[in-house]
This record gives sequence, C-alpha cells and structure tokens, in this order.
Amino acid sequence: MHPGEMIDIGGRRLHVMRRGSGGPTVVLEAGGASSAAMWWPLQDRLSALTSVVCYDRAGLGWSDAAPLPRTIEERATDLATMLAKAGAAPPYLLVGLSYGGPLIRVFAAQHPQQVAGMVFVESAHEAVFTTPGAQTYLRRSSAMLRLVAGLAGIGLLRLLRMRGLAQSPPALPFSPAQLEALNSRYPTALSFRTGADEFKSMLRIGESMSGLAEAGSLGNIPVAVISHGKPFPGPFAVLETNHLQGQQQLAALSRNSLFVVAQHSSHAVPLEEPELVIDVIRRVLESARNGTPLASPASAAQ
Repeated sequence: MHPGEMIDIGGRRLHVMRRGSGGPTVVLEAGGASSAAMWWPLQDRLSALTSVVCYDRAGLGWSDAAPLPRTIEERATDLATMLAKAGAAPPYLLVGLSYGGPLIRVFAAQHPQQVAGMVFVESAHEAVFTTPGAQTYLRRSSAMLRLVAGLAGIGLLRLLRMRGLAQSPPALPFSPAQLEALNSRYPTALSFRTGADEFKSMLRIGESMSGLAEAGSLGNIPVAVISHGKPFPGPFAVLETNHLQGQQQLAALSRNSLFVVAQHSSHAVPLEEPELVIDVIRRVLESARNGTPLASPASAAQ
C-alpha cells in the first residue's frame, strides 16, 4: 500500500507525499532512477518549517508509468501538473538532487514567477555530462539498468532477494512506518526501465539546458549549491571532470547564492549529511521569506 496520495495528472497518477503548512512550499525532487523515498526523513524535519512536497516521478516508486522514451522537459511538465492538481500553492522552493537539478532548472524556466528559491544538491550539470567520458558512463548505466529490468521481468531479482545495491544506514533514520512502506514495494521491471530512460535522457542535457546557463539569469532569487567533498570512487571518477566548474556555474545563476561543500559526503548527501542539507534549505527559505542575502559562493564554502 502506498504511503501517500495518488494524484491524477491526466490519465496517469503520481504518488505524492505532503507534509507541513505555510510557504514557500518546498518541493523535493529525487535523483535519477530513484523514488522520493530517500527524502522522507528530511521531509518530516522540514515540515516543521513550511509545506513540503515530494513525489515519485512516472514509472518510479508507486507512480503510474508514462510512455517511454521521455525527456527532462516532459518530466518537468509532469511536476508542474502535479503541483497544480495537488493544490500545492506557489511560490516554490525547488530542491533538486542529482538528476533532479536539471529538471528543476527546466521547471524554473517554464514557470519563473512560481519560483521563490532553489537548492541544488549534488546536481547534474552539463559541464560534466557533455564530456565524452560522462556520455559513455550514461550509455553504460542506461544499458545496465535495461539488463536489470529484463532480469526483474522474469523474476530473477526476486528469486535472489535483490533490493538494490547495499548502502550504509542513513544518518537520519527512517521511521518504522516508512521502513514498512519501503519493504512493501519491491523494485519492478518498470522502475528499472524508467531509470534506464532517465539516464538516456541525460545524454541530451546540453540541448535541454541550452539558454538556461547564463550567469545571473535567475536574478536575485536565493540559490544554494551543495557539492560533495569525497571524490567519486572507481568508474564514477569520470564524473569529477569539470565538476567544480559546473557547481560554480550553478551558483552563478543567481546574484544571491550560496556554495557549500559537504566535506563528509560523496554523492548521496541527503543520506550522509542530512543536517547540512536541512540547514541549507532553511537558510534559503529564510532568504526567500525575508529578502536577506545569502553569502557569496566564495565565502560560503564549508
């Protein structure tokens, strides 16, 4: 049984979790091939500050499937439709993890008057993903997920009791009810096919972000960037090329920005340093409410 609401966005339903009250509404966007579940413990904490929404993109978690292939732009349109259908009032403070970063940038370009602030958490940037090494990485990741989808389709993953890659316990634990919900939702062939398509859509990130990378294009809305402090291991190391440059370019999108390094984290910052993420979101929320400036990128690195 799904733990949230199923919101009809026009013949398809998205699984949505809403907590808290007040504004701006914080919208938590998950990383590539991932449901919103990793945000749940942070959503509970943030809900003491304001309204918080997280959701599963089409084909992930408990959400219905959408026809594949899909683009980042189509996924951003789903986000806009979901927020409207759910009655989640703007303005929004958009928080994007990894793949969620370019997605919220597209949303902000489509609906600039609805955006109160943005937080990029280990966000995918075209400076990284347009490199030859990263393009190869994306193709291989997409192919691997398609293979896993095939195994899931014939039941081999269930036979092997495979529930994804082993991870360290999160620094901010899930509640018993959240763990029960997670354990009830076995990864499906659909979720792996959807994940493969999300990685494939990143091959076009340069085209998708065309015209959205100009410094200062977000004006003075508060923007924070959280970047990893621990280098990516093994085959993921290819994503270090141009990483810092890309993160600095994200911070430069606004004249009111904050750049923070999560010194003890690799890519999964919300799991490894959740208190840091909560604090940064709180600071951006205060800036959006009160007009107080954030520190400059250079002086705010931690």
